[in-house]
Amino acid sequence: MKIAILAAATALALTSTAADAAVDIYVSQTSGGVLMQVIGTLDLTGLVSTGVQRTSGNTVRGRDNAFLFVGQAGQTIEGYTGFTGPSIFGSQLNTSTSGGTGTAFGFNTGFTPMQIFLPLGFVSGGAVNSAATYTFLTIASMELIVGNYTYTSAADSISLHIGQAAPSAVPEPASWAMMVAGFGLLGAAMRRRTTVRFAKG
Repeated sequence: MKIAILAAATALALTSTAADAAVDIYVSQTSGGVLMQVIGTLDLTGLVSTGVQRTSGNTVRGRDNAFLFVGQAGQTIEGYTGFTGPSIFGSQLNTSTSGGTGTAFGFNTGFTPMQIFLPLGFVSGGAVNSAATYTFLTIASMELIVGNYTYTSAADSISLHIGQAAPSAVPEPASWAMMVAGFGLLGAAMRRRTTVRFAKG
C-alpha cells in the first residue's frame, strides 16, 4: 500500500501539463551579437496553405514588406495565411546571417494577406524551436524597434519580443499544483508509518 502511495505521489510531482499553443520570438542583445530564438507550438486550425514554397534562411527587415526568418537554412518551407498583426517593427534595412539551427520558421507581412512559413509537412500542434545569432551586430544597428508585437489567428498567436531574452524554463501554475499535491501524498504516507514498539523487559 505504501509503495502504491509513494508511486502515485511521485507521478503527480513529475507530471506537467502542456503549454498553451503559441509561438514566442525573442530578439535579445548578447555579448556576441543579436540572438533570435523561436519557442513554442503552433496550431494550424483556420490557416490556409498558399502553396508558396521557398528555401529557408535567416534574415529580417522591419518595414515595407517586413519579414523575419529563423532556423536551419536550406529547408523547404511553405506559406500559410490566417494571421494578422502589425506590419512595422523596424526600418527597411535587410540583415542576414549564415548561422541558424532548428525548425525553419518565419513570416512576411508584405504579402496580402500576410503569410507565415513552416517546414513542408509541418503537423498542427507541432513544436517550433529555432535560433540564429547575428554576430557583432546590435538591435540598434539592425534598426529594429524595441517592443512587443502580436500576430493572431483563429486558434493561435505569435508574439515578437524585440529587446527581450527568452525566459528560463519554470514550472507552469498547473505543474506547481501537481507538485504540491504530490508532496502532500508523500507526507501522508510518512505519517501512516507503523509505530515502532519496544518489547518489555
